[in-house]
Amino acid sequence: MKLTSAQLDRAAGVLLGMACGDALGAGYEFGPPLLSGADVTMKGGGGFDWAPGEWTDDTSMAVPIIRAIADGKDLRDESVLDEIVAAWIDWARTAPDVGNQLRAVLSRTDRDLAEARSARADAAPAAPADPAKPADPAKPAQHANPAEHANPADPAALAAPTRPDHAGAVSAVRLVAQAHHDRHGRSGGNGSLMRTAPVALAFLDDPAGLAETARAISDLTHVDPDAGDACVLWCLAIRRAVLSGELNVRAGLEALPATRRALWESRLVAAEAGAPRDFDRNGWVVEALQGAWSAITEPLRMVVDCSGAVPADHLRESLEGAVRGGRDTDTVAAIAGGLLGARYGASAVPAAWRRIVHGWPGLRADELVRLGVLAARATGRRPAVAGRAQFADRARLADVAILAGRASLAPAAAGGRADGGRADGGRADDGRPGPGGRARRDPATPDRRDPAHPDTRAPGALDRRDPTRPDRRDPLIPDRRAALADQTLADQTLTDQTHADPTAPDRRPRRDRANSTWPSADRLPYATFGDISTLVRHPHDPGVWLGAIGALDALPAEIDAVVSLCRVGRGQVPARIRPENRVAVWLVDEVDPRANPNLTFVLGDTVDAIAALRAEGRTVLVHCVQAISRTPTVGALYAARHRGVPIAQALREVTDALPHANPNAAFVQALTPRTAGGF
Repeated sequence: MKLTSAQLDRAAGVLLGMACGDALGAGYEFGPPLLSGADVTMKGGGGFDWAPGEWTDDTSMAVPIIRAIADGKDLRDESVLDEIVAAWIDWARTAPDVGNQLRAVLSRTDRDLAEARSARADAAPAAPADPAKPADPAKPAQHANPAEHANPADPAALAAPTRPDHAGAVSAVRLVAQAHHDRHGRSGGNGSLMRTAPVALAFLDDPAGLAETARAISDLTHVDPDAGDACVLWCLAIRRAVLSGELNVRAGLEALPATRRALWESRLVAAEAGAPRDFDRNGWVVEALQGAWSAITEPLRMVVDCSGAVPADHLRESLEGAVRGGRDTDTVAAIAGGLLGARYGASAVPAAWRRIVHGWPGLRADELVRLGVLAARATGRRPAVAGRAQFADRARLADVAILAGRASLAPAAAGGRADGGRADGGRADDGRPGPGGRARRDPATPDRRDPAHPDTRAPGALDRRDPTRPDRRDPLIPDRRAALADQTLADQTLTDQTHADPTAPDRRPRRDRANSTWPSADRLPYATFGDISTLVRHPHDPGVWLGAIGALDALPAEIDAVVSLCRVGRGQVPARIRPENRVAVWLVDEVDPRANPNLTFVLGDTVDAIAALRAEGRTVLVHCVQAISRTPTVGALYAARHRGVPIAQALREVTDALPHANPNAAFVQALTPRTAGGF
């Protein structure tokens, strides 16, 4: 699925926004509500003595999910769910902050799996004894993997696959979760909603599949219908936000059981009428969602002086409001952060947060952005798998019918369509094209097909369209023709720079191509872009250097912080620059305003980050590819905002210092002071 640069930004914001909300609330967890307007910072501490910027269980449980999606795996595949559950169990063994319900379910599952492995080991045949060594009667027989001692003459024995240690994990956790629910009569904690956000990125092209999978992954540990409903609502809201930039939590109401829609509508109305502090039982999934939605909508309901404000400020304001609500602050803010990140993008997350956010299993902001982009790009490219989860087929037909507003589910369950069309996307009996199908070619029109290729429209030919995929006319899904028109807004591709002939197609496998381009490549090959060697001192601050990307290969020893205004490889910034002193900025060098919907915020936030680094005593390199447009724009704004230089003078003197400087018109316009007080 082709996404625009703005949509990729929003996809990257899902996990990053979630992690920052999580880390922001960590230091206030279990505390009382705070006064309106009280300062909220990413201070760390709290009941588990978090480091400043460290996320908690909310983001930790989301990481295995998004890693699977980024690797192109299908969340409906039982073996993939085995891997995810195994990662949760491994994390929970040492994590300090696992919720009561999750700890009970995961620890019991861990014990059950250990017992099952022990039983299999006891039942396995003993390894054959070495005739050269006498048997030791005091030493127990060693059981072995049968494949290691297979008869060489028996190919079937040699080919027998070994059972992964995590095999059966998902089946085990389902049984334990159901038993926990039956024993306590409820399992509606917020532990499945807090981790659900990444699931939305796996099904940007498939709302029915998203509703199905969000509920199924919730059910792994939380069988309560409220938990499943909440995950469906939130994931479909995140999908809507990524694709269209809208905040609409009601986008998923039609995907809920008909008998529960009115209940959830009333809950959303209550959230929109209240404040986060009003939902004090936010360990319950319903009030956790209400608290998050209240925090998101509250700033939009308040009449305040908005002079100097920009839309992207909403993300920060809402997350601070979620934390001020008190109690389970990290979870409510993490839930809100996933949706706010999907609405405003990674570019709207303050650099002060991005610099320090980190957590299990050793990730930082740049890796969260990378995973978000890879997950979004993997949408629609998941391979077909035989090991689909058992819930998939019937639930998929039901959700397709519900989302399409069908009057009856009976035809869908029978393999047909409730509107009389064919489920395979073909023609209706009256000769008209079926839904999603194509009208046949007029016999009077010349056939321009290549005779060397088989006619896929011939009788009996397979229809390769997946009937469960949404119609391309869905306004939330970019039309391929529109994608061509917006090509300048699509993410920059550097694959052709690796070929001697830049016009030759890159025929390497997709994974190999991805590993040589952003965001997976260790280095991006900018060498053919022209002069990338520029490096000068800022005319108004000798502690700030302005340059091109080539400066990273010969970085002066005094520079100990880097602000990258263009994409860089994972290993392109020298290793001696500490992670917290690297600031990666999402800024596209395009005039079209759709390319940078948060332009004013990004420019102001970036120069504030430079000033913060300087206040810490750092010497900063600010660079883009050739120091033509982005670097002089940021350099001029830094001088105006933090060095007291009039903006016209700052722009003139910075561009004079850079040999190729020529900021684009949109950037120059964004430098116009927003208020009489200037910057």
